[in-house]
Amino acid sequence: THPVEIFYAPETEKGYLEAANRAVLQRYTCEERVGDILVFLTGQEEMKVASKSIKREIDNLGPEVGEVKYIPKYSTFPHNEQQSILEDPPPNKANGAIGRKV
Repeated sequence: THPVEIFYAPETEKGYLEAANRAVLQRYTCEERVGDILVFLTGQEEMKVASKSIKREIDNLGPEVGEVKYIPKYSTFPHNEQQSILEDPPPNKANGAIGRKV
């Protein structure tokens, strides 16, 4: 088993995609960067946009933040790449997945 923490926004935000990106960035820039992140969005295009945006923002923060591998997880995404989210990241790196709520 794996311990799971669930974080919800206190209220619905109009710009929920930007809010999700902010939450991910806050999590990866905090002192205790333990574990991976899974973000649920509504569709494939949003997942692609969010993945690119998060990667760009983390790259802009510099090397002290470490590398984050974000994998959009939708049905047409290659299975072997989807499986890579299950691999443990190297030290000072983290995995993230962006999926669609079923």
